Amino acid sequence: MQLGVVGPASKAQGMHNLVKKVFRVEKFDGWEYQIKNNIGANAVGELLYSINVYRFMEMLAEGKVSLGTLQTSLSAGAVFRIGRFLPLYETVFCQTDIGKRPRGLSEIFLFFAPRLHAQFYDATVQGGMFDNKSEFTSDLKPLVLSLESGMALSISSVSLKLMLQAETERVDLQQRNRHFFVHFVFSYFFH
Repeated sequence: MQLGVVGPASKAQGMHNLVKKVFRVEKFDGWEYQIKNNIGANAVGELLYSINVYRFMEMLAEGKVSLGTLQTSLSAGAVFRIGRFLPLYETVFCQTDIGKRPRGLSEIFLFFAPRLHAQFYDATVQGGMFDNKSEFTSDLKPLVLSLESGMALSISSVSLKLMLQAETERVDLQQRNRHFFVHFVFSYFFH
């Protein structure tokens, strides 16, 4: 379950400007066009199924559904992991830590994940589901392709994941035909 807000109440502008300042990147102009405040809730389900596992390589089938007032979408894809990795219920890839991790290096791997997304509704683009009276909304592209690649590392209680994600345009009025995102995830497992 996801709960959240979109619009100025999300405080995204302050966080965005802080990140731009830390990494010394020019600030984005356009926050005055941000959509109105709306509260949202989503139910999200995701399934990862291991198709083939070899000693240092694994192929997974992936499916995800999101339904709610923030986003409604379906996605399907594949994930390829190469390296030393733990089962899905313990891997840093899924941010899961059900079992007690061994001391020292428990996993290090590269991953590659192509996905196809069918999007039906997105509050950040189309405005609130119940109040979309904004002149700054846009229609969605029904299909979006994305490609995520990166590396993951887990040593004892510390997990790191670095990802680069590229995707095709999500909206009709988008000025660029693709987006690039960098994600960094750090987690610590308390014993």
